[in-house]
Amino acid sequence: MSEMKNLQVDLIVTRNGYGFGYDWQMSVKRGEEEKIFYLGQDAKVCSRILGMTGREVAQHVGSNDLNLLSTRQAIAEMILQTFGVTDDNEDELFNTPPWELAAE
Repeated sequence: MSEMKNLQVDLIVTRNGYGFGYDWQMSVKRGEEEKIFYLGQDAKVCSRILGMTGREVAQHVGSNDLNLLSTRQAIAEMILQTFGVTDDNEDELFNTPPWELAAE
């Protein structure tokens, strides 16, 4: 994560209440500070935020196993890159409401 040296990221993946698909949240940590962003359903995050299918995202990060921290981190990094987050503007990210990334 060369452009974001100060940030630690992870996806929080939970089965949604409908029994199909998963809801994604993204944890972003900077030192002791943590912000959780609600992103939405997996397929919608892939298509609306990343502009890819789930299969394309898996190919891009090299895995479809969301149990692996490395896979979740790679996807979270892609999401931050999509929004143009860097060390220079990470303060803006921490001032963003938790639902706003999914609303972009």
